[in-house]
Amino acid sequence: LEPRFLWTGILNPVSLPQLLFRTSMAMIAAGFFSLLLIYFFTRKNRDFRSVAIKRISIWCLAWLPAGVVGALWYRSVVPGWMADHFPIALTSQNFVQWEHTLLIILAAMTATAFAVALWGTLAPRWLPRAALLVPFVLAVVLMGYFERTREFIRKPYVITDYMYANGIRTDAYPLLQSEGLLRHATFSPLRKVDGENRMQAGREVFRIACTRCHTTDGMNGIVEKLRNLYGERPWERDVVKSFIQSMHNPRPFMPPFPGNDSEAGALADWLVSLQEYPESLPGAQTVGVPEPAPYND
Repeated sequence: LEPRFLWTGILNPVSLPQLLFRTSMAMIAAGFFSLLLIYFFTRKNRDFRSVAIKRISIWCLAWLPAGVVGALWYRSVVPGWMADHFPIALTSQNFVQWEHTLLIILAAMTATAFAVALWGTLAPRWLPRAALLVPFVLAVVLMGYFERTREFIRKPYVITDYMYANGIRTDAYPLLQSEGLLRHATFSPLRKVDGENRMQAGREVFRIACTRCHTTDGMNGIVEKLRNLYGERPWERDVVKSFIQSMHNPRPFMPPFPGNDSEAGALADWLVSLQEYPESLPGAQTVGVPEPAPYND
């Protein structure tokens, strides 16, 4: 984090290994995509198809060593605390026991894709035309899985020790937890929690602090998370509040709660209400952002 220059940020310890790995993977994926195109555009010209398959397969295999070196280099510089998140990143908390099996499946998918490229290099004329579809499909799945894992393992941060995944800087936490998140929120119609606005305030706190990663009832929905924790029985407000304020301990990939005690209570009130009165929050890009209210002590 020091010194805070542009090139210090760009050339952080993970940058060059990741650049080598992702560049190699992009080149290989481009080759696999070209094999996919050959399937559609060379139906009647078998001689040309054989030449194209061989040259593109050689291209993919030529980038493979750089990809392997980049992967090993990249893995070696990932900090230990991030590496600890790998099992959950690969599988989720509910299926972490399947990590080993999933790794075998992903390795088999990788081997299958390159086996097709090797076949295309050695005997392109005998490569079944349908096999040209396989490497690109597998590459899309593998690249998607890599991106999911890369994004997850750096949590609870988006920039380590500088900004949490909720978009709030770590050095702002003491102020926000003391004076309140709403008081310093740039785009919120509320500035504090009172007896009349608790539900609306809880909704605002969720929108500001939680919606980078969670929805109410969609992807990574908070209602489903609470149902998994507390079942179908009525949720207890104080229990939910206590979990909000300590959730980063059992789940170190989650940022600490950034607001004060009254905001945690308001958020708990609103979350508990969702059990009986479900609500879907539209994105700010759809409905706009209300005019912030001035703060009055």
